[in-house]
Amino acid sequence: MQRKSLASVWRVNLATGERQCLARSLAYPNGIVSDGNRIVFSESWKHRLSSIASSGGAVTPVLQHLPAYPCRIMPAFDGYLLALFAPLNRQQAKRRQRHSRHRFRRGSTMMQPVIEMRNVTKSYRGVPAVKNVDFTLAKGETHALLGENGAGKSTLTKFIAGVVEASSGEMKHLGRAVSYASPFEALSNGIAMVFQEASLVPSMTVAQNIYLGEEKFLNRLRGIYIAAQQFLQPLNFTVDPTATVASLGAAKRQMVEIARAVHHKASVIIFDEPTAALTPEEKRHFFALMKRLRKANVSIVFITHALEKALPMPAAMGAIMFPPKPCAAASST
Repeated sequence: MQRKSLASVWRVNLATGERQCLARSLAYPNGIVSDGNRIVFSESWKHRLSSIASSGGAVTPVLQHLPAYPCRIMPAFDGYLLALFAPLNRQQAKRRQRHSRHRFRRGSTMMQPVIEMRNVTKSYRGVPAVKNVDFTLAKGETHALLGENGAGKSTLTKFIAGVVEASSGEMKHLGRAVSYASPFEALSNGIAMVFQEASLVPSMTVAQNIYLGEEKFLNRLRGIYIAAQQFLQPLNFTVDPTATVASLGAAKRQMVEIARAVHHKASVIIFDEPTAALTPEEKRHFFALMKRLRKANVSIVFITHALEKALPMPAAMGAIMFPPKPCAAASST
């Protein structure tokens, strides 16, 4: 479909053949879902979600200024899952085409998802935090999970990272059914999570936290500090490797968390509200780091409760979750 072409949404009765046009002059309505007394659909060329009453009427924007073109939409998370796709320039398209040829030549295992979750439910005292969730993350993809506090975003990813155990459902990591018992086990298998609440050792230095678990007999602290300084410099994180974590503010601690995840060379990194305590300049360096990780084929999950925090993300296919009722609040956040 051409960029400036328009489309419409129709209701069709398959039994009688009756048709009713609910809305016209829409900017490529690619995905559509019924939500009670209204119909929600994506308008790709306008980078937004819109809605109309089930009986037709005026089109109302629900969620605007999306970071890429909205595509398919489906119910999930007691809300929706929305797939986004970004435009490619010619050089990127040719490069993507060459890579896809190489993957098919080498075999179907190259197309295997890194993380695949099916019907995952996590309940606390009988109350589900997430229910019957399907989630897939491919190599080098960046997914944004967007929703209000308490919507279940962190609960879902903590199951991936071995922090909590699911009540039901299964997860596959590189095609193998797994259920990691601890974050250390998940990290040993290439999955790292940068938590919203710091998980560092306060009495240890920045360098010791970054290299925690990799200590060698009679390691000299001076050597660790030099290595940490050299590692932090290209990340543009201005943190003193000799400082104790207890002496750092929230922003500096978040930088150490991110640096530790990158240091372990994880193939999957989950960022839980990573920019909450960062300054605008620090956020710019963080999103530049995300871009470098994507180029290194690291799969990323980015959790946030505010859409504008996901907008600077490197363009990629993503999944955005938001509650169905407070849509207006989400779009104005």
